[in-house]
Amino acid sequence: MAIKYLSSINLSKNELQNAVIQNLASAPSSPAAGQIYYDSTTLSIYFWDGTTWIDVGGDIRSVTAGAGLTQSGTRDVTINVGQGTGIKVNADDVQLFHLGLQDLVDPNADRIFFWDDSAAASAWLTASTASGINISGTTLQLGAIPNSSLTNSSLTITAGVGLSGGGSVALGASATLTLDLTELTVSTQTIVPAADYIVGLFNSGNVQGKRIVRDFTLNSWSAPTGDVSIGTHKLVAVQDPTAAQDAATKNYVDTTLAGSGALIYQGGYDASVAPPSAGVLQGWTYAVTVAGDGAGFFTTTLEVGDLIISNVNTPTTEADWTEINKNIDVATDTIQGIANFPTAGGLSVAAGAVSLTTLGGGAGSVGSASQSLSITTDIKGRVTARTAQSIAITASQVTDFTAAVNAIIDGDGAAVDVGDGSSTTYVITHNLATRDLVIQLYDNATYDTVYCDTARTTINTATLVFATAPTANQFRVLLKIVS
Repeated sequence: MAIKYLSSINLSKNELQNAVIQNLASAPSSPAAGQIYYDSTTLSIYFWDGTTWIDVGGDIRSVTAGAGLTQSGTRDVTINVGQGTGIKVNADDVQLFHLGLQDLVDPNADRIFFWDDSAAASAWLTASTASGINISGTTLQLGAIPNSSLTNSSLTITAGVGLSGGGSVALGASATLTLDLTELTVSTQTIVPAADYIVGLFNSGNVQGKRIVRDFTLNSWSAPTGDVSIGTHKLVAVQDPTAAQDAATKNYVDTTLAGSGALIYQGGYDASVAPPSAGVLQGWTYAVTVAGDGAGFFTTTLEVGDLIISNVNTPTTEADWTEINKNIDVATDTIQGIANFPTAGGLSVAAGAVSLTTLGGGAGSVGSASQSLSITTDIKGRVTARTAQSIAITASQVTDFTAAVNAIIDGDGAAVDVGDGSSTTYVITHNLATRDLVIQLYDNATYDTVYCDTARTTINTATLVFATAPTANQFRVLLKIVS
């Protein structure tokens, strides 16, 4: 079983002696850039360049240029198509310019040769401006072709719908076509925003073209100068308002005010009849204008001036309402109301504040690490006296001492799982108040011991660094104080 290291190993420029590269019968899966292995099948060493496995020995030992090719370079070899064989390389283009007639052409010239069967003596001729063909750099240009070589000496240009001009034009002359949009017919087809186009000038009127109708949003146009009506339709998918003059949506109003729990006054309520229910929203508030004896508002008697507040939408029971009474009764153990605080019961009342009287000698501490505390209480559990005495424990009173000591020793350490699938650095707060710690990791799935970069950052924290982010709770970290 191999020892697993979860971060890089630094040998500080020392030799790795008598080492053997990992032997595998086939390439490992999910490799990292720079990873190497020895293939026991092909008997070669490979490394992963981030895209493919490269044979360190290499398959190509030397490169020799054959006929019609030239070669340059020793490691990054470049092979070029040769000139003088009827092939020329110009920039990124391969051009056939000389079909074996080396005595008729200059292989270094940017020219095209063609066969002229009409000449008195058939021969290869050079293309030129006079013949209507010219080479400019790497561009083949068709120029003015002599009229004598053509059957007809004019062209007829017909303007289509949306254009005007054209007619019969002599070769070598020019014709002008003018855009005439008045010829276009009115379309009665239904507009399909995702497929239909609007034709116009774009980019500040400098570029002509077409745009899909759907691309023209409302903010593409200028602000309206009059009222905007959308007929009987709704304005949907509107965002909630953020500025003072923004329009508010129904959802915004409903969730912000009605039904949100905010108190919304709805007027008076006759408590002699049942309270409203249908359509009532949470937070709706009513003031009692007519007293009730419990026959109207469920079983509770309400007085004029009392308030009722709906706790939910469409309240149907008394529990769905909160009643606020303006008159306050005397408090009991079940009813909230006015209460008094008798000083005979040990309470002190001054300036509206209630406090306990001083008992047991007042504030202060009693006892220490070597003393035990004895207290005396009254019938209500209040401390009336306290004393301290030295601790003296006889041997007969001590039981399970060894187990207790072992529990304390076992407590001088910590254990925690690490790994979240994304982080490579973890700071563990152990609060053991020392850097004298043994830190060890093991895999929660295989229980193998593993290694990563560890640092005792402070007396209460340790930092773990992994080369690759561990999965959720993949490793368990053990920390133990060395004493």
